[in-house]
Amino acid sequence: MANRAVVMLTDRQAKLAKKTVAVGGVKGLVLRVRDTQAGLSKTFMLRMKIDGKDQYQSIGPYPEVSLEEARQIALDWRNKMKKGVRGSEIAIAERKEKMEARETKKTYSVQQMLFDYLEFGKDRNWFDTSIKDKKISRSHHEIVLGYMKNHIPKSILLMPVKDLTPELLAETFKEKWLTMVDTPERVIGEISRAFDHAVKAEKINDGMKNPADLNGKLRILLPPDHLRAKKGHHAALHPDRIPELFEELSRHTGVTAKLAMYSILTASRSTNARLMVWPEVHLDPKENIDAPIHVVPRDEMKVKKRTIEFDRETPLSREAVKVLNSVPRYQAVSKHDFVFSVVGREGITAISAAAVAILIRKINYERKKKGMEPFVDPNILRDGEPVSITLHGTARASFETWAYDSVRYNHKQFSVTSIEHCLDHVTAKYNNAYLRRAVIGEMREIFEAWGEYCFSKIKR
Repeated sequence: MANRAVVMLTDRQAKLAKKTVAVGGVKGLVLRVRDTQAGLSKTFMLRMKIDGKDQYQSIGPYPEVSLEEARQIALDWRNKMKKGVRGSEIAIAERKEKMEARETKKTYSVQQMLFDYLEFGKDRNWFDTSIKDKKISRSHHEIVLGYMKNHIPKSILLMPVKDLTPELLAETFKEKWLTMVDTPERVIGEISRAFDHAVKAEKINDGMKNPADLNGKLRILLPPDHLRAKKGHHAALHPDRIPELFEELSRHTGVTAKLAMYSILTASRSTNARLMVWPEVHLDPKENIDAPIHVVPRDEMKVKKRTIEFDRETPLSREAVKVLNSVPRYQAVSKHDFVFSVVGREGITAISAAAVAILIRKINYERKKKGMEPFVDPNILRDGEPVSITLHGTARASFETWAYDSVRYNHKQFSVTSIEHCLDHVTAKYNNAYLRRAVIGEMREIFEAWGEYCFSKIKR
């Protein structure tokens, strides 16, 4: 008599099953149903011939193991037996694997969890750390390793993940939470993301709640925000003193002073100005209808292409063009033809990130010696003394204050949109949903007025 075909069991039928039933799809696979004190127990079993005898091997409980998974595992076992693997070897290997998995989950450490997370994200380009082959920041991998070295104690790193609790993390990070601005959130955030990855990778039980979730119990256990250290700003010069600063910078003929002037004239982020190359600069209308203009690839900006589709375009004022024309241009012998470049042992390369800060410190030292007021930010103190200005703060914050205060600085009242476009504070959300490029015409008008103001104390 021919074998009767077994109908494929469905999820609904499995849920309603009151007695053992064939699963279908793989010979010998059944859903065993047992009546226990806790209710009906349902387990996938596979009838296999082990050492010449029919025996049932447990695949796993339903619904923790789905019908599809049970059929796949049963089929895998059957295929191994066809290739000559003994049934007893399969059973022993499966039991050993399950025991090892259970033991791993018991001893899986926080440190190993973080290492696995880093390995998973290694090739996923978390953050572009270089512009034009110049490293501008540490990689995500390096950042997390730094957190493990400097901020996560060994007692936490070496403990099993299953023992990690919100209470333990709150106690560990309580002091840092009060005294540091962003670092505690970043460290805890990496632990949280590593935990979520470990759950998905089945390194730990998915029934365990994430102890590092800052939207959960941990946030309640940490000190309230009003007790925390306040976030600081980049030191900036009061806009009233910008013409005085340009008067001082004009006395310095080196490329560093020209970089500082150009950055301020274009309200540029210091990295984008420092690493600009000549092919990005268009001074001739024949090559770009909006010339003079500086075009930076969007992926090199702080706000990336996934947020804004178009490149960063900065119309250049007459004063900015004069600065560029005064910069010595070397014959390009390297991969990148940097505008603000220096000649050193490595050949022609971009000016260093620290160069402007060093120049400002030198200028302030000389001014103090002469009894002149240094270029400092009176609102930011260190040891009771105002700190020296930064290029980033001055190029961005000083410009923005000047641009918005049309009455004090006697210029046209500019639109909010055009000012924010000058700072590249643009997203495609809401009112900019259909924006395809920056408002070049209005930006040029603002930068022309700003350039005239910056050079207002310099006789030409």
